[in-house]
Amino acid sequence: MKSLKTHSSVIGHTLLIAYDISTYSHLCISLNRFCSIVAPMQYDRLFSHLNTNFLIVFSWACAIFPSFYLYGYNDCSLDYADGTFIFQFATTTVCQTIVWYADFLKYNTIVFSIVVIDVVTVSKVRSYKASMLQSSSSSPSQSKSKSQAEMNFLKQACLQAIVFTCELTTYFLIMPQIHPDHKFLRFSLSTVAWVLVHMLDGIITLTFNKEFTQTISRRVKIKDLGKYSNRIETASNVASNSKI
Repeated sequence: MKSLKTHSSVIGHTLLIAYDISTYSHLCISLNRFCSIVAPMQYDRLFSHLNTNFLIVFSWACAIFPSFYLYGYNDCSLDYADGTFIFQFATTTVCQTIVWYADFLKYNTIVFSIVVIDVVTVSKVRSYKASMLQSSSSSPSQSKSKSQAEMNFLKQACLQAIVFTCELTTYFLIMPQIHPDHKFLRFSLSTVAWVLVHMLDGIITLTFNKEFTQTISRRVKIKDLGKYSNRIETASNVASNSKI
């Protein structure tokens, strides 16, 4: 425990990098969907295996390398404050400027951009469907199902944006205004909020994408059936051997 507190700045730096990677990944996924709708003919070229790997490496590099300058060179570390149960940045003027522009404003800008891109993507899909409606042979139930899927996608994007924005607001704006004596409230508005944003992000994704949960359930059932078949086969072999 003492070792973790001593090296809390390293843990805090790692957390910041992980948060950046998560945010950039959401942006890349949103751009991927946008290109698949807006430029379907160029999609395979834009998101080829090589380009996709480059985009992943580039997003990770953008998250890792600038952090060493911002939070290492400028002595703006994210340390665990003993007795307060929270990770907090250094209180220097330079660090507060970095936190405001490189964290709060940057993350909110990316989240807002993701929502705009997703809204445009859904609008393009609905516009394309409307233009093809006359020549479409799909049944009303199929059209309704597709419309529901589009609305679920839009709800997912908006809810994820709300969750990220709420976490950023509580951590950067509300928590610093709370008196240090209210350490449990500060802990809830910072550390707990940081953890919850990633947990809720996954829950929202699974909630609005039933195929994920169905795939997981199907694999679990297949695995259970395999175990059950093995037990029956083993029991059958034992019974045959006993008869012999």
